[in-house]
Amino acid sequence: MTENPTDGPIHGYFELSYATHLVKERTLLQSMPIHWQEQMVRLLNQFDAAFEHVAQPSGYQVTAGKWMQLDDMTDSELRTAGIEVSGEDPDDGPDEDTVYHRTSDGAELYGGNSAFLPRPNPIPHYRHAYIEPRLTD
Repeated sequence: MTENPTDGPIHGYFELSYATHLVKERTLLQSMPIHWQEQMVRLLNQFDAAFEHVAQPSGYQVTAGKWMQLDDMTDSELRTAGIEVSGEDPDDGPDEDTVYHRTSDGAELYGGNSAFLPRPNPIPHYRHAYIEPRLTD
């Protein structure tokens, strides 16, 4: 066991990702058994109290979607992801001369890079759904 809390179980939970936030669906959380919800809320309240002294944003924007490799995206998907293409023959599709640019900051990307493609959330709104959890012992 590590002595450094930043290398502890939470770090392990995030695995090798570079994620800085944990997003969990309210619909799924509310579908868990009541005793589980009580434990979760107790821990969340403890967490909130422990960091009351830290300035935090008043809100976040969470968007459902998926990450895709640029050279696997259609023209429509590239536009939706905010990517412009240059150096590509329209009849042949992407090749080694294809250069992608992120419209938000002009960053130059290549086909092996990924971009976030917004998609509809497959999980229904919490007011309209209960999803049976598959609990293990």
